[in-house]
Amino acid sequence: MLDTYHAFQMFDEMPIQLKSSVEEMQAIIKGLEKVRQELDASANDGPVYEVFHKTQNQFISIAELEVGSVTNLYYVVGRNVDALALYFGEDPTRCLFEQVVTSVSLRIT
Repeated sequence: MLDTYHAFQMFDEMPIQLKSSVEEMQAIIKGLEKVRQELDASANDGPVYEVFHKTQNQFISIAELEVGSVTNLYYVVGRNVDALALYFGEDPTRCLFEQVVTSVSLRIT
C-alpha cells in the first residue's frame, strides 16, 4: 500500500495528458501505415533499392511490434481507470482519466 501511495504522489506532481498522448499515438499509427504503404509500393523498384527495402522492412516489423505493445498498454490503462471509476461508484463514460487519478489520489492522502 505504501508503494501505491508514492505512485499517486507522483501523479500529483506531473500533469497527465492522456488525451494528447492518445492523439500522438494515433498519429504514430497513421505514420507507420504510410511507411508500410511506401514499402509495399517500392517492392518492385529494382536491385538498387534492395538494401533500402530490406532495412525498411526490418524497421517496420520492429516498429509495428512496439506500437502494438504501447497500444495494448493504453487499452489496459483505460480498462483499469474504468474499473477504478466503477469501484468509486462513478460512471466510467463520464469520468476522465485525470479525474479518476485525482479522486484516488485525494482518497489516499
